[in-house]
Amino acid sequence: MNKMKTTLAASVALAACLGTQAFAQTYVKEGTISFALTGQEQTSVSETTAANAGNWVDTSTEYGPTHYKTGTIKLTQANLIQDIAYILHGSANYYGSSAKLVLVQGELSGFFVMTPDLSNSVPSTYTTDPTDYTGTNASADTDSTTVIGDSTDSLYAALATGRHFETNPITGQYPIGHLQPWGQIYVKYIHKSGSTTYVDYENATEFFGLTVQECYDCFYLNSFISDATFTYKSISHTQSGPPCCSVPTSTELIGAGKDRYYLTLSFDDTVNNPYLNASSALYSGYEGITPTVGGADGILPDVIVYDNAIKSNLGKPSPYETRFTLNGIVSYGWTLKFVNSSDAYADFIGSASYTANGYGFVQLYCALFSGTASIVEAAVKPAAAEYSTPYDFSWNEWWFSTGDYNDIADTDSAVALNQNVYFNWYGFTPSTPFNTGANLSYHANFNEDYTSFVTQHSYAPTTTATAGVEVK
Repeated sequence: MNKMKTTLAASVALAACLGTQAFAQTYVKEGTISFALTGQEQTSVSETTAANAGNWVDTSTEYGPTHYKTGTIKLTQANLIQDIAYILHGSANYYGSSAKLVLVQGELSGFFVMTPDLSNSVPSTYTTDPTDYTGTNASADTDSTTVIGDSTDSLYAALATGRHFETNPITGQYPIGHLQPWGQIYVKYIHKSGSTTYVDYENATEFFGLTVQECYDCFYLNSFISDATFTYKSISHTQSGPPCCSVPTSTELIGAGKDRYYLTLSFDDTVNNPYLNASSALYSGYEGITPTVGGADGILPDVIVYDNAIKSNLGKPSPYETRFTLNGIVSYGWTLKFVNSSDAYADFIGSASYTANGYGFVQLYCALFSGTASIVEAAVKPAAAEYSTPYDFSWNEWWFSTGDYNDIADTDSAVALNQNVYFNWYGFTPSTPFNTGANLSYHANFNEDYTSFVTQHSYAPTTTATAGVEVK
């Protein structure tokens, strides 16, 4: 059996009479993720104009190499899908050329909050068999849905309240801006079983790390800035059902706008990623790439045995090894509207662009990156799948909460006592949690930059790396 995909339900009962059947949705929101990165890397260090020729030290003169050249590489979502497939299935081509990266049940705007029961949820942990995720989480969330357009109590659209973390003293409303981006990241691919073709999904959230920076000023948006206009509109929901059911009418919040926030995005398919390291409490059950010099590859200096030949041929290529971090501004244009006419709430639908620079360690080369990424959302019909899809199971089946694993409270109790800096609250009374157990993204204020031991997707090896070899 394949690894169980992280699942988020996409159906809701809307004002139906007690004992009547819930009315299923027709469409769900899904965002297609694309990357277009160009990397610059060192391709040659040489004693001559030939590539990588000669020695590090000329024994007769003790001179070093005098010619240095760089080259470029391209990195797209197709490369990342191959990297993911290599770890989860042992074959880089497992998903096929038509596979996509998608954000399911995602929320990219800053104008939403979650209820306390969902914020206190804790994800499942790896049990015994990495191909069969049978554990359940300790969720306090009784609602099986999580997206704004479908859920009745887990997530909901909200406006600024005049508070950063405290509830508004007049309305009791929770402040906004601590959660975006939200959701789970999947590989969506075509799967054939016999004569039947399915569209299947596999969770790949554990390969990514996302951090959003917060800033507390008198506009109280916390982590984003926005050009937006909202209106309240009286809406009659369209639904059919037994005679006992009335058509609900309510005043709903709708609108349009563009939100922007500063995002750090990481990808890591090596044992440096705690979700892919068996010695980590966050281990997902799938081991990341362990290069020839162990967990120190690309991290610690001079653990490779010395060889005076520049072209030493000591190691082997590592074509699917990828670790990078990008920094830049997300710009998300959205419309708050109904995905289905029968939904309880309007949801944000739009597209996000991300222009970023960064660095990485790709196929044993250090690289400097520039480029773009995007998430284009659309209302799609859930496809029939042989296994599970993100839309046919409940929220408390399985998910990866990558936004909460590096909680400062778990590493330094003295620093954690400064709640005015790190806000490590896991309930909503009297304040809003800074990061919750259900977050996709980690939110930080500027002080995190001065805490060297708190790094997104950085796992410190517990053993000293032995001398090894690396390809040249």
